[in-house]
Amino acid sequence: MASDRRFSGFADLHFRESAHLALARAAESVQTDVEAQHPGAFIVDDHRLDVSVEARGSLLHIDALRRMLEALVNDAVSGEAALEIEGGERWARRVAEVSEARRLDPAQISGSVSSEDSDRPTMRTEAS
Repeated sequence: MASDRRFSGFADLHFRESAHLALARAAESVQTDVEAQHPGAFIVDDHRLDVSVEARGSLLHIDALRRMLEALVNDAVSGEAALEIEGGERWARRVAEVSEARRLDPAQISGSVSSEDSDRPTMRTEAS
């Protein structure tokens, strides 16, 4: 097709939970099956997902892949992903630095304040 464009994409992402689960969640959230259209491009191993694809596709197909990669990056604990389209367009995302709260095991995070913490002064500021 004349509207098809050549593109390449890659990802190297690590997940706290199963990478298989992360891929399934991403596909469901963006309502696409691009991983089924590129069966050899998505390599899943326990907590790691590698993507490497070079193909031609419509802009809708390329956008579906971009949305899938973005959802995966948002769920990952480390790594990066990129997508390049002929003509010089480029999309790239790196997993944001992990906050201290995200590094902790969710079971370690408590919503209650200990009695030791309640004695500490609180600083309040007003919005200008």
